[in-house]
This record gives sequence, structure tokens and C-alpha cells, in this order.
Amino acid sequence: MSSEYAKGEHEKAIFLRFLEASQLPIFRDSVEKRAPPEPDIHCRHESEGALAFELVELCDPNLAKSIADASETYLRTSDPSL
Repeated sequence: MSSEYAKGEHEKAIFLRFLEASQLPIFRDSVEKRAPPEPDIHCRHESEGALAFELVELCDPNLAKSIADASETYLRTSDPSL
């Protein structure tokens, strides 16, 4: 399995988890991973039709390091969205 294939499967799984949490009316069986330069995910909304999503990851570097080290019990982070 290629790393691009694995990345695509991971992105699709994350998106499906997002759909479950958000309760957006999107047909789950319509979700497909697309190759660049297209947006990451293409799917169909129940009433709006075709939609595309570009996935990004926001992670505070301190949080990432703490999780990787698993050495802290308390952690203060900053807003990484700037």
C-alpha cells in the first residue's frame, strides 16, 4: 500500500467521523477521496448536491510535542489558527 493511498484512506476516515459528529445531511456512500489538484473530499449533500472539502490539520506545536512525549499531565496551548 502506498503512502498516498494510506493518507487518502486516513483522510476519508477522518471526514466520515466529522460527518457523524456534525450530523450534516450528506450521503455517506458518496464520500470519495480525490487526487490533487482537486479538493481532498467530494460528496453529495442530500438537498444541495455535489460538495467538495479541502482538509487541513491545525495543531499547536506544544500540544503535538506533549502528545508525542506523553510526559505532561497539564498543558497550556495557544490558538494555532492565526
